[in-house]
Amino acid sequence: MYDPFEMYKDVKLTEFPELLRRLCLEGITFDLVGHMGGLQMAIPSLKALESGEKCAASVICHNGSYGHEKGLIEIYAPGLNEGVEGYLTAEDAFEYIKDTLNGISRHSFG
Repeated sequence: MYDPFEMYKDVKLTEFPELLRRLCLEGITFDLVGHMGGLQMAIPSLKALESGEKCAASVICHNGSYGHEKGLIEIYAPGLNEGVEGYLTAEDAFEYIKDTLNGISRHSFG
């Protein structure tokens, strides 16, 4: 059986497939590319583009991301405290993306 994540076997992508599944079920669009031995996802939004940002959130799991050793996810977003939050589960990342797209700022996942 074909495994679309086979080429990224150097990085544990434990949480990424679940996040992709949740985004697809909710109809949230994203761009997905290979990056630094893992994956990077850009979540676009009209509001982000109008404010000069390239995307509402950037989601990564690669050799340099916070939490990649355990297959966890890192997010960058303009409204996030200090811009970056790492060591996230798919559920944490999904909730943050939904909040971001709805214009709700979050300052931590604790």
